[in-house]
Amino acid sequence: QTCALPISLMRLALVDPRLFTDKQHPARRLMQELTHRSQAFANEKSVGFARFVDEVREALEPLASFDLQGPEPF
Repeated sequence: QTCALPISLMRLALVDPRLFTDKQHPARRLMQELTHRSQAFANEKSVGFARFVDEVREALEPLASFDLQGPEPF
C-alpha cells in the first residue's frame, strides 16, 4: 500500500512552485509535521509506528483524488 503524499506533492509542485520557497506553505508544513512526529519512533518496528503509518495513510488518501491547483487540500 502506497502513501498518496509523494504523488500529491509532485503534482502540486508542478502547479505551485511556492512549495519549495515558502516555509509557511501548507503542504510543506504538513511534511515537516509528519517528519517531526515520525522522529518519535526509533525504527519501523517501534511500538505504535504501524498505527502512526496507518493513520497517516488514511488521512492523506483523499489527496490522491483532488485536482490539485493549489495548497488548499493540504
